[in-house]
Amino acid sequence: MRIHVKYMGQLRHLAQRDEEVVETAANETLEAALRRVAGAYDAAFGQILFDPTGGFRPSVTILINDAPAHKSALPPLRDGDMVTLLPAIAGG
Repeated sequence: MRIHVKYMGQLRHLAQRDEEVVETAANETLEAALRRVAGAYDAAFGQILFDPTGGFRPSVTILINDAPAHKSALPPLRDGDMVTLLPAIAGG
């Protein structure tokens, strides 16, 4: 199964790409897939997505097929899903 992962903000900078296609197992959760993706990049990538306890950071917005996803109840992945990761934007 393939999903498309789109990176915004700092994640785009760290991944050095706008998006990528990620191969997943039929029963793999989004969290497991994103942990695997984070492992392919600099540690800062994973620190933006996940808090020290291992859960998703509240400041990261996840969209699945352009609809906001609740991190506590993520739907199962489907072939062709577009997952957008939008970390909080800071600056001034």
